Amino acid sequence: MLKFKVYKTITLINEEEWDKCVNSNPFLSYKFLKNLENSECIGKNTSWIPNYISIKDNKETIAFIPLFIKLDSQGEYVFDHSWAKAYYNAGGNYYPKIQSSAPFTPVT
Repeated sequence: MLKFKVYKTITLINEEEWDKCVNSNPFLSYKFLKNLENSECIGKNTSWIPNYISIKDNKETIAFIPLFIKLDSQGEYVFDHSWAKAYYNAGGNYYPKIQSSAPFTPVT
């Protein structure tokens, strides 16, 4: 039976367990995300609100995924300001949105 759990900070997750699931991706590593939290690049008072999801099969963690509640489109590599404006003009609220990505990656 699969179980899902949401964590608001990565510090509530076991580092070894997390890194085992993200398969050596440096931009999804525990230390990278923890450093973003510690430096306040993500979290409270930013537009990147972390929600880390774990998936367990019985008692074994089989996956993690970082999801972010985004309050704007800043810090992203695909800017969707036009979509947000069009949705707003049509009477909707584009934000907050949920996105799964590695924030602030130095990839060109």
